[in-house]
Amino acid sequence: MEFIKKIKECVTVKKFLVTLFVMLSVCSSTFAAAIMINDVPPKTVRDQIIVYMATNQGQYVLQDQTENMLKFVLTKDVNNLMFIGYANDTVTYTITPSGKNTVVSLNENVLIYRANGTLFSSQVPNNGNFLERILIELKSYYNGSYRFGYNLTEKYKDGYKISVVPDGACEKAGLKTGDVLIMLNDIVLKKLPKKEMGSTALVDMFSSKPATFVISRNGVKKTYEITPKFYEPQYKPENE
Repeated sequence: MEFIKKIKECVTVKKFLVTLFVMLSVCSSTFAAAIMINDVPPKTVRDQIIVYMATNQGQYVLQDQTENMLKFVLTKDVNNLMFIGYANDTVTYTITPSGKNTVVSLNENVLIYRANGTLFSSQVPNNGNFLERILIELKSYYNGSYRFGYNLTEKYKDGYKISVVPDGACEKAGLKTGDVLIMLNDIVLKKLPKKEMGSTALVDMFSSKPATFVISRNGVKKTYEITPKFYEPQYKPENE
């Protein structure tokens, strides 16, 4: 009987921990990311963020701003059989000086409201790559970036078919459009969804370190050690 009691206690604890994990996951309605921009003052970065959001993310409206913060909001109608209301997707930049550099933190918060304006729920953002892409473009604008010069086109058997960028590092190394990328360094691509392929967890776009590409061409595997090509920043200090 004591043994059965212990089992029941363990099951109860396990259910509690699982429930707590689910609650924490659902209640967390913010996704955050950050990056450092070298040798550029905060005000210059702040001004460029406003230009970038107006040009590339025009659906977001600047709602609030201070010297070190910019808040943009996108409002979307939510209208289906179960619910009528709207969602506010808020993207907030925090711009912080760090010596000669500037640290930009970016977080996203999603709140869903009923049609009468009362809060219905929070939603866990699923836009990690979206925020990461914004920060990468921002840093690339100021500091340049290292790129291998390929794009994924479609999932295919053991990996992803690629297209190569003319005059890019991959083309110069011998890769061709239509090759199937199987491995990038030690990462097996067939195990990852396409939405994760652009992650800097796979390739650091601000490092000149070579990467190992394993591709398949006409059923034959080939391995390439490729050094990324540096693309100069668009920003020039004399532009100010």
